[in-house]
Amino acid sequence: MAAALAAFRQSIAAGFFANAVFVAERLAALEAETAAQAGRLLLAYALLLNRDFLAAKATLIKVMLDIPFTHQHPSSTDSTPKHSLLSLMSKMSRFLLAKTCLELGHLREAEDCLSKTFDSPSEDYDSSSVMQLDLFGGGMTIENDETACYDWDLLVLGTLSLYCPDDASMHCLMGLIHKQATTYSLAKIYLTKALELNPYLWIAFEALCDMGESPDTVQLKPQKYFTQDASTKYLNSCKQQQQKIQIENPKQPADPTDATTVATTTSLVEEQSSAVPVLGPSTRRTRQPPNTAGPSTRDTKRTKISANPAPLQTQNSQTHQSAQASTTTSTTTKNQEQSSCPVMPQICTLARAYHCFQSFKCAETLALVKTLPEAEANSARVFELVARAYFEMADYRVAEEWFAKTRNLEPHRVSGMDIYSSTLWHLRKEVALSHLAHELVDLHRMKPEAWCAIGNCFSLKREHDVALKCFTRAVQINPNFTYAHTLSGHEYISMEDHDKAMQCFRTAIRCDKRHYNAWFGMGYIYLSQEKYDLAEFHLNHALLINHANPILVVYMGLVNEKKKNTQLALTLYKRASTLRPDIPLYPFRLATLLHALDRNQEALHVLKPLAEQDPCESAVQFLLGKVFAKLGDTTGAMRAFTVAQDVASGKVAAAIRDEIEKIGLVAASAAAAPLVVDDNMMF
Repeated sequence: MAAALAAFRQSIAAGFFANAVFVAERLAALEAETAAQAGRLLLAYALLLNRDFLAAKATLIKVMLDIPFTHQHPSSTDSTPKHSLLSLMSKMSRFLLAKTCLELGHLREAEDCLSKTFDSPSEDYDSSSVMQLDLFGGGMTIENDETACYDWDLLVLGTLSLYCPDDASMHCLMGLIHKQATTYSLAKIYLTKALELNPYLWIAFEALCDMGESPDTVQLKPQKYFTQDASTKYLNSCKQQQQKIQIENPKQPADPTDATTVATTTSLVEEQSSAVPVLGPSTRRTRQPPNTAGPSTRDTKRTKISANPAPLQTQNSQTHQSAQASTTTSTTTKNQEQSSCPVMPQICTLARAYHCFQSFKCAETLALVKTLPEAEANSARVFELVARAYFEMADYRVAEEWFAKTRNLEPHRVSGMDIYSSTLWHLRKEVALSHLAHELVDLHRMKPEAWCAIGNCFSLKREHDVALKCFTRAVQINPNFTYAHTLSGHEYISMEDHDKAMQCFRTAIRCDKRHYNAWFGMGYIYLSQEKYDLAEFHLNHALLINHANPILVVYMGLVNEKKKNTQLALTLYKRASTLRPDIPLYPFRLATLLHALDRNQEALHVLKPLAEQDPCESAVQFLLGKVFAKLGDTTGAMRAFTVAQDVASGKVAAAIRDEIEKIGLVAASAAAAPLVVDDNMMF
C-alpha cells in the first residue's frame, strides 16, 4: 500500500492524472474499510484534476456517506489516528465536493456543502501522540505511552495531508462561490479573511477587486495585506500546521556519544531513506551499562591535564553561555532573513496597480507599473495590464502596441486576447484581426477568448449571423464568460434586434454586475428608442462603475441634450474633451451644442483647432461654415462650405448646397437693396 500511495503522489506531481485515477481505483477496491475510503477520496481528487467533474462529484458523495456523522463534527476528546484520518477526510471531501459543484455551476450545493466546514468545531490533529511520518520512504513510527506500533492509518493520513486545503483555501473557495452567485457582501467577507490568512492568494485579491467597492464596505487597501509581516505570519502558520502532522520527538538522548544511540539513529536514517518502504525500528533507546574496567585513555589524559577541575568547569560554563548567546543571535538574524520575502514588495505594487485598474484609475495604474523592477515590468502579465488600461482609456492605438508586445513575449497566451481582438475591431484592422483569430483557434479551440476573436473578425466584415454563432460558441464553452454575452448583444443591435440584445445584456449583468459595457448597451438601446429616462438610468449606472470613460460621458451628455438639460450636457461634453483631447468627436459635439444655443463665438473657438487638425473633415467644415454665417462672416462661411462640398457626398452635399444658396440669396438681397443717401453727407 505504501508503494501504491507513493505511485499516486508521483503521478500527481508529474501531471499524469489519468494514471493517478488508475492507482486510486485500485486503492478504492481494497477490503480494508479505511483504506478503501481514503482510496475513493484520492480517486475523486484525481478525477477533479483530470476535469471529470461528474464522476468526481459522484465519488465524493459516496465518500461523505461512508464517513460516520460523528467524524463529520469531531470532538477534541478522541485522539486516535483513525479519528484524525476520518476528520481529515471529512474536511477534504467537503472542499473537493464544493469545488466540483462550483465547476459544474451547482452553486447552491457548493455553498451548502462548504458551509458545514465553517459551522463545525475546529478539526485539529491530535498531538498527544508523537508522530513521525516518512511520506516518501514509507517508514514511520509512533510513540505514545512508551508503546511502539505500526498503523496504516498514519500512512494514509500522511498522504492525504499533502492535498488537504488549509483554512485560507477554504475561505477563498467559499468567497468565489458567493462571488459567482453574485452575493457580493458575503463573498467579500470570506475573500478578505482568506487574504488575511494567506497574502499569496492572488485569486482572492483579484476577485475582491473585480467586485468593486461599495459605500457600505471597507475600502480595499493592498498595503494592508501584502506586507512582510503578513508573509512571516503565513510562513509561521504553515510551520505550525506541519508540526500538527509531524511532531519531533521531545525526548533527547542522555549521552550523545553513546555508541548504541548513534547506531540506532544511523539505522533509522538508512531505513527511512530506503526506496522500499520498511518497518522502522522502535525509537526507544536503552543506555549501555557503565564501563567497569576503568576510565578510558581519553578520560585519563583529561584528568592529567586539568589539575584544578572547579575553575575549568566555571570557564566552560561561561564559554557555553557565550556560545549559546551567539548562536541565539545568529539564529534570530537567520530567521529574520528567511522570513522576509523578496517578491512581496513586487506583489504589493502589482496589487496596487490592479486595484487602480479595476477602479478605472488607469493613469495611476500606468504610473505604478513604471515603479516595478525591470524584470517584473517586462513580464507578459504587466504588458497585458498596461494594454487593458489603455483600452479602457479608449486609446486603441497604444493598446494595440502593448498587446502586440504581450503576444511577442508569450505567443501562446490566451488571457486578454478577447480585448485585443476588440482593439483591432475598433481600429478596423481586418488583416491583423483575422491573423489573431486563426492563431487563437488553432492553439486554444476550447477557450472562449478564441471564439470571441473569430466573432469580432466576422463582425468587422459585417457578417453578423456568423459572428453571433461564434459568440454563442464562446458562451457554450464558458456560460459565465461575460464579455461574450456583451458582444452578442452588440451584434443584435447591428441587426436591429433590440429584444434579443437586451436579453444578452441582462445575462451579462447577471454574470458580472460591474460589467459597464452591458449597462452601456442597454442605455444605447433606450436612447435609440427615445426612452431618455431609462437611457439616463442605465448610462448613469455605467458611469458609476467607470467614471473615466469618455464614450460613456459623451453619451450621457447626448441624453441630457435630448432632455433639454443643456448646461449639464455642455459640462459632460467638456469633460469628455478633457479626458481625451486627441479625439475630435468630443469637442465636435460640444461645438454643435454651442451653435444650437447660439453661442457661436465659443463654438468658433472650439472648431478652429479641429479644422486645422483635419481640414478635409466635411462635418467640421460644414459646421464651421454655419458658425461663420451666424457671425456674419460671409467670406469665411463660403470658404468653409466650399471645402466641405469638395469632400462630401449624398445628403451632406445637398445640405451644403442649400446653405450656399442661402448665403447667395442674402448677398443678392443686400446688393439689390436701395441706397439711402444722407443729405448731410453730400457736401
